[in-house]
Amino acid sequence: AVVSTQSTGIQCGFRVINASCEYSNCRSIKAGLTSVIDGGFVSRSDLFVILKLADADISSLSIEQHIERRGLHYIDLLLLHVQAIDVGGMVTIWRRLESLCFSSKLFRNIGLSGVSVQQLEAISNIAVIKPFAIQVKCNPYSPKTDLLQFCLSRDILLIAMFPLDGLDSKGSLLKEEIVVNIASKHKVSCAQVLLCWALQRQTLPVVQTLNIDEIKQNIMQDGLCLSEGEMEKIHQLCKSNGDTHGLVKLTS
Repeated sequence: AVVSTQSTGIQCGFRVINASCEYSNCRSIKAGLTSVIDGGFVSRSDLFVILKLADADISSLSIEQHIERRGLHYIDLLLLHVQAIDVGGMVTIWRRLESLCFSSKLFRNIGLSGVSVQQLEAISNIAVIKPFAIQVKCNPYSPKTDLLQFCLSRDILLIAMFPLDGLDSKGSLLKEEIVVNIASKHKVSCAQVLLCWALQRQTLPVVQTLNIDEIKQNIMQDGLCLSEGEMEKIHQLCKSNGDTHGLVKLTS
């Protein structure tokens, strides 16, 4: 089923593959990518593969092993998970990542996962190779406005995990009256409204589901665009302390 959903997602138009040393999806990713690439649906260069690792895995040998297990020759974006690392430790590991990035062809870009504004600013200020992207939980309940504003000011992509606030169709955001009403008005699904909200904030939402029907429903509706008023109404669902001060100011 997992192989089928990955193949279906790619055939439907999804091009971002999210992997982690914490996820038990090595075999399914390898089988799914082999299926669509050998089947001629896409080439490897059409896909953007993300691999998230803990600091203990940041070595040339360990990274190579993780890549080989997924049937790949390189990774487009390698993320360091930093939630439990102090700033001093982050700087040391980032230097190691930069060194590997210069000397190895195993990955094309580097970034951070589970990072705060303060941590990202500390790394950005000393980086020789700046973070290409960060990955954090981000949705209307927890919009990470300050973090997104910093990313936009430094040209760093924010990858929004759990954009529906849950796996599959379990996210309670899908049942919020504001979201339901906007979806009804545009004649789209609630998931499509939330993904549109994320995209219009200039984030990259990553949806996790094993349900083939939900994969197909999560494809964005052509022409769907939320008004500023609709964006603000959804933003008002925010439940994070200190993150209730309105929409992020988008760059042109």
